[in-house]
Amino acid sequence: VLAIYNAALRLQARRILPRVAQTGAVRKVNLFANFQISVDLIILTALLHFAGGIENPFRCYYVFHMIIASILLERRAAFLQCTLASALLTTLALLERANILVHVHLVGFTPTCLHDSGIFVFGALFVCITTFYLSVYMATAITERLRAKDKAIVAAQALAESRAEELAEANERLREADAAKSQLMVRLEHELRAPLSAIQSCLRVVLDGLTGPVADRARDMVQRAEKRTQSMIVLVNDLLHLAQARKGTPKAEMKPLDFVEAVERVCRDMAAEAERKKIAFAVDGQAGLSYVLASDSEIEELVTNLVSNAIKYSDAGASVAVATRNEGDRVLFEVADTGIGIAPEDQAQLFQEFFRARNAKVKEKTGTGLGLSIVQKIVESHGGTIGVESQLGKGSKFTVSLPLAGRSS
Repeated sequence: VLAIYNAALRLQARRILPRVAQTGAVRKVNLFANFQISVDLIILTALLHFAGGIENPFRCYYVFHMIIASILLERRAAFLQCTLASALLTTLALLERANILVHVHLVGFTPTCLHDSGIFVFGALFVCITTFYLSVYMATAITERLRAKDKAIVAAQALAESRAEELAEANERLREADAAKSQLMVRLEHELRAPLSAIQSCLRVVLDGLTGPVADRARDMVQRAEKRTQSMIVLVNDLLHLAQARKGTPKAEMKPLDFVEAVERVCRDMAAEAERKKIAFAVDGQAGLSYVLASDSEIEELVTNLVSNAIKYSDAGASVAVATRNEGDRVLFEVADTGIGIAPEDQAQLFQEFFRARNAKVKEKTGTGLGLSIVQKIVESHGGTIGVESQLGKGSKFTVSLPLAGRSS
């Protein structure tokens, strides 16, 4: 009978459990668990009757079902099962004591039939029933805490998934905005730079006297316009360079580049400006030993920005030193000057777009504040780092570290 009962329960469980996620299936599982525990308690009571009844020392085995009920069922259902177990055990003891049920004495366990002793029956029932209720109370308390934690974990997981979806959508919007910005940069190149260059050329024709004599006052106005036009051209160029630096250089366009040779090439072009300002200009580096995987045009942009800034913000009698050396598997590029320096409070914002230090604005009225931001993005796109050391009024040193690629064959 027990084998048939267990087989029937197993078949029913296999039919219900796979559909737990479906609507109403959870309620069916709870009903099934309540039914199984209740039937088990009845069967246990019947077995206990034929094995000595209240005299059987295994009468407290009901507690296992109490613990199972506390784990599987809600608190109210677990206490109802506890009440059922208590009622079954009490009914069995009272019916045997009243001789309504024939008591089966356990020979060898007890010397006399204790089921007739009121004190023994009361004591045994009290111990068992209090054990049942205490077990359910403690087990349900622990189970409810665990369930609360599980719910919190599930809620956190759902929130994380929701946030992940929001971040993915935001990231997609950012990509779209970046693409739109890149298109805007292309339009800037075609629709602003060419007209500005044409305006500048026309103004220079006027300043050069090719259109006839120009009055002094008119010349001053035209010179101002030409200077502003040049500033706008520089701004447009910097915006285009910034857009390109943000996108990064495609790997296909990178090739092993002699970094020292690239630095020396730029410095040769800068030497005349340093000499004009009476600035001591020194370049130190050994060509042929420091190859990096890079874009030639971007490395030129990087070096030009740092060296031109050092010259621009240094006075006559100052010095600018450019040095390149290998350190392990990296090449270090340093530009040091004895110029105006950078205030400590400005250094943290130095690489932000459109930022210019306060003393730099005083020294040079014109400037876009994009040069160092472009440099930082170029360095990062090449897997490098950039740092600055500076003291206000004493000068600055910028250090760029790039990974070596090995000499090209």
